[in-house]
Amino acid sequence: VVNACTAGALGADAVIETFAITKINEELRLGDINMDGNLTAADARIALRYAVGMQPLEALQKLAADVDLNRKVTAADARMILRAVVGLQPIDPETIFYYEDDLAQINF
Repeated sequence: VVNACTAGALGADAVIETFAITKINEELRLGDINMDGNLTAADARIALRYAVGMQPLEALQKLAADVDLNRKVTAADARMILRAVVGLQPIDPETIFYYEDDLAQINF
């Protein structure tokens, strides 16, 4: 919680506002679904297995798997990961920031 004040040096007319700051976690590398620090065909495989209902993912993994940022994990995401792995097309943006509180709201 942070207190901020306005109107000079806390005189009679000072306004103090209290607000909370949500922690931002470290950057998340898009496509690195297994969180090993590398973008590999294994990540594309995980995305494809999730897309066809064969493998569950945690919320953070879903964020990493959604490389086209459309709030879905599909075979298109797996394809984009594979293309990045072999150097045909980079994932852009390569990383994203996310709010820790938002993970509970991931429902795709």
